[in-house]
Amino acid sequence: MDLKFCPNCGAPIAANDDFCQNCGFNLKQYRTDHAASATPPTGNNISEQATKEPVHSAETPVNRDAVQAPPSTKKPVVRKKRHHRRWPWIVLAAIVVLVAGGYFAGSMYYSRGRQLPQLAKDMTSTDPKTMRKAAVDTDGTPLAASDLAPLAALYKAAPATQRTMKTTVADGRTNGAIKVTQSGRILGLFPRYKVILKTIKVPLTTNLSDTQITWNGNSVSSSKQGKTQQFIVYPGQYKVLVIGQLSGERNRLSKTVALSPFKTAETLAFTGKAAKTDDTLGSLLAKANSDSDKQAKKDADEAASESKKKAAESSSADSDDDDSSDIDMDDLPNDPSARNDNADTNGLIGQWKQSDGSAFTFNSDGTYTGTANGKTDGGTYKVVYRVGDSLNIQFTKNGGSVVEPFAFVYGHLIETNLKLDWHRVN
Repeated sequence: MDLKFCPNCGAPIAANDDFCQNCGFNLKQYRTDHAASATPPTGNNISEQATKEPVHSAETPVNRDAVQAPPSTKKPVVRKKRHHRRWPWIVLAAIVVLVAGGYFAGSMYYSRGRQLPQLAKDMTSTDPKTMRKAAVDTDGTPLAASDLAPLAALYKAAPATQRTMKTTVADGRTNGAIKVTQSGRILGLFPRYKVILKTIKVPLTTNLSDTQITWNGNSVSSSKQGKTQQFIVYPGQYKVLVIGQLSGERNRLSKTVALSPFKTAETLAFTGKAAKTDDTLGSLLAKANSDSDKQAKKDADEAASESKKKAAESSSADSDDDDSSDIDMDDLPNDPSARNDNADTNGLIGQWKQSDGSAFTFNSDGTYTGTANGKTDGGTYKVVYRVGDSLNIQFTKNGGSVVEPFAFVYGHLIETNLKLDWHRVN
């Protein structure tokens, strides 16, 4: 049977459709059931057929209300579309990529190679507040600016120490009292590096009793081993003051000491001296006690007279200079062993005199001449240590040399160890 429309819903169908694409009606069953009725009638059947209800053509849509073949019990299979939720996985993957990228970027930015140059820059600053960004104690505690001030002063006095510090920290090495190490983490993820500055032990000896010892004006913890005291300080430059008694007299000794973080500290020796005597005059007077040496007595009398004359001239000179009377020579640096790379002669060149007429001239070519008691002598000189107005000068003559400490005070040049006061002539 050739159907063009679905007998059930009237929708157009193809000749080879077994089911209606619109309503699912079983077309194959329908064709089988109605195949016999489509055979042409014969004989009396024609008349009988004529009296029966007219048969509708298969080409004409059947009314839904007309008698229809029972619908098939089979239902068309309708497949549900599956909706895949992929966006959570996409978001998770994006987060993983961002976290991994951030960690990688942070590892590069906070790497050891990037931190060490900045540490070296901060640690070699001459500003203690800047140095605090880099320096910590052995337990990781940040150091105070007062702990780092002596080291900053040492940088100014000894640039070589500053250069050694910079290369040591930049290379991440351990050298003496300096050690570069990890100290905590940045953002809880990346290692943070710091410079550990260790304390050093400084041995000190003195022949004074009942001593009071200060470092830059502060008392420092110490331990005693026999006649030697061990002081524990951070590396740097200090003014060490020792006050004590010797033979019933009060002595006040001071030195400016440089304690390198890269070297073992040497023993500091503070030796007091008894009251000064005029050895020359004393020896002459001793000779005068002998009646057999009349010339010696004459020399002694002349020396005594000259001594009184010098004292009167000194007193007159002191009264004419108000500033020089305020100089406390006991409080001036007097350590001839101090050394650094500063050989500056600024303010030194020229002629200097004492109240007794002695003269001393520093020439710009490194030579000197000195005149005392009518005699002139000379040699070469070199500044072997200088910090501000304090300096040590090495004098060389006839192959021998000696170092004397000096200080500029109120325009005067004070020879601090011998306590001699020189004033400028030109």
